[in-house]
Amino acid sequence: MIGAITLFLLAGQTDVPEIVARALSALRAQVPVELVDIEPAKLAGLYQVPPPGIGGLSGEELYLFPDGSYVYCEWADVWPLTVHDKGHWAVSASLLELQSDPDITWSPGVERRHLLFRRSRMPGEALLLGLGMRLSILERAKKAGDDSSVVWLSLSRGAVYENRPEATRLKAELMRRAWRPEAFRKAP
Repeated sequence: MIGAITLFLLAGQTDVPEIVARALSALRAQVPVELVDIEPAKLAGLYQVPPPGIGGLSGEELYLFPDGSYVYCEWADVWPLTVHDKGHWAVSASLLELQSDPDITWSPGVERRHLLFRRSRMPGEALLLGLGMRLSILERAKKAGDDSSVVWLSLSRGAVYENRPEATRLKAELMRRAWRPEAFRKAP
């Protein structure tokens, strides 16, 4: 299933190598980084901003499940954890692609393409940098030697989901707790 999604998402996208090269150039202008080329089963997990262990007044969580589905949530001190997007994901050559399910009828605010990388000095790390707005912000930052902007603009892996039944239970609980499509309906 994931292979078919990958072909669908990458079909006709001739700018894929160019956008990856552009993102790598922007990242490497600040800190040494390496692409992470990982099999999809090992990519499944929770990716979040702020990074694990750092507090904040708002945040984002991208859950990549082993079955190829994803759930993207946002939260804040005045907004409970809420699903903004869900659908299917695929990864190829360090490029993660997201495609919303048909029942997402609003603009979810999540970037569709992310570069999968790590800082060279952090061998077990996995970071996702959005290749739209986040990449543009990074390109303007230009702070060589300062990896804080790289980390704060990227989704950091906080958990790995290797156990499918456990991941399935987590997804069901997340949807039960945080699926609020009424929050995105326009008032009459």
